[in-house]
Amino acid sequence: GQGGIRIPAVACTSPTANTAKVVFMKTREGGMNLHYKRWEMPEPLMYEIEVPAAGQYALTANVVTVNRDQFFLVTANDAKEPVRMEMPYTVGKWGATAPVTVSLTKGMNKLSFNRTVIPDFIKEGYKFAGPEYGGITIKDFVLKPVK
Repeated sequence: GQGGIRIPAVACTSPTANTAKVVFMKTREGGMNLHYKRWEMPEPLMYEIEVPAAGQYALTANVVTVNRDQFFLVTANDAKEPVRMEMPYTVGKWGATAPVTVSLTKGMNKLSFNRTVIPDFIKEGYKFAGPEYGGITIKDFVLKPVK
């Protein structure tokens, strides 16, 4: 694709090392991907992104999934409501998500990618989460101004 701001998935400000939920993975080509595991409690992926102009941006991700109905909840800065970002079912191959729109300010912005926690989830209960909580491997995110 032409233009846009590409953010490597591993360039998150939090976490910065492997956690129970998030794994930084070396690729065969020598790059790095981030894997958001199926098990364990949700943990936000936090990014700081600088954009040249305020406005609406289309956000996409390059991902691998092995389950249907995957999603992230994306919050830009202090937005009241997160945007649900659906993940394609890629059957273990790389694929791009459909764009979602986020509102950004000129300069530095914070983006958070998370999942819902069912209120009465206990730690053990999460181990039995349905396939919609399956793992997602992410290469990068792309932001493009909405014309």
